[in-house]
This record gives sequence, C-alpha cells and structure tokens, in this order.
Amino acid sequence: MGDPERRSDARRTSRRLLDAAIAVLGENPGASMDQIAAATEIHRSTIYRRFPTREALVDALLERARVEASAIVARAATQPTDLQSLRTMCVEILTHGSRYAFLEHHYHEADLGPDPIGLTRLFRRYQRAGVLRSDLAPGWLSSAFTALAVDLIENKRGIARSPAHAAELLSETFLGGTQQRDLQG
Repeated sequence: MGDPERRSDARRTSRRLLDAAIAVLGENPGASMDQIAAATEIHRSTIYRRFPTREALVDALLERARVEASAIVARAATQPTDLQSLRTMCVEILTHGSRYAFLEHHYHEADLGPDPIGLTRLFRRYQRAGVLRSDLAPGWLSSAFTALAVDLIENKRGIARSPAHAAELLSETFLGGTQQRDLQG
C-alpha cells in the first residue's frame, strides 16, 4: 500500500494539471500538451506520466466535467422542489457548460448513456411535486433541457448576449414549455 501523503500530493498535482488544462484549452482548444505543461509549471515528464496522450487528458477532463455536472444536479435535488431552484440549476449548468465548452468536439451525447448526470431522476421528482408537466416523459424533459443548454453554451446563433442572458433563456424556454399549468382556468 502506498504512502497516503504521496497519493494526496499526486491527487493535488492532477487537480492542478486539470485546472490548468481547462484554462489553457478554454482559451485555445487546439493547445498542445507542451503548452498545457508550460501553464502548469509542472515538469513535462510528470504530466506525461499521468496523461500519456492528449486523448488521455481530454478523457480525464470529460470525466471531471460529468462528475461536476452530476454534483450540480445532485445539489439541485436537495433544494426545495420549486421554480426558483430549477432556475438556479439552469445558471449553474450553463456556467459549468461554458467552462467546459472546449470539449464539445470530443464526445457524442449518445455515448454518455441514459441520464449521465441524473437529470431524468430530478425532473421526475419535479413532476411528482406538480412543478413540471406529468404528461411529458422525464427522459424527454432531460433531453430537451440538455439540447437547449448545449445550444446556448455553444451560442453559434449568437442568441445569448451574456452568460446571465443564456441562463435566463434556458430557464424561460425550458420552463415555459414544461411547467405544470392549472388546466382548470
């Protein structure tokens, strides 16, 4: 069994490397491993020991992005089941997505599997609470939310004027079509 202090130091080094890679690739998605190494002030041999290829580094970043997005959804599941909590999650998801937007060409959504970050479960909970329409499949709600979020993060149409505007558009568009309405009046 390894030295716990050494393993802890290795985890810190990996986190530092991934943080630097996010910053460098966020500015220049085509940056080389050498450019990322220069930004970390970690010796190249250490970087290549942890991530022998750029693809291995990107895979680690994809997993980190998935874990962080799952944490956002899990945190939302601990909040009150109301519209404000959903709006807050919209802001957090778009902030997160913008941070990792440089990864857009490194994965296919279909490869992630069903409900990779727990949105379907969360939306099912909101349906049971009467906040979201119960006549829509929770998996479809998850897909619709994800498609809107990805489109706003990529902002290829220039529709979002700012990150705050993108979050507003996501919550208003998603909730405008999925919110449970009183059918009596």
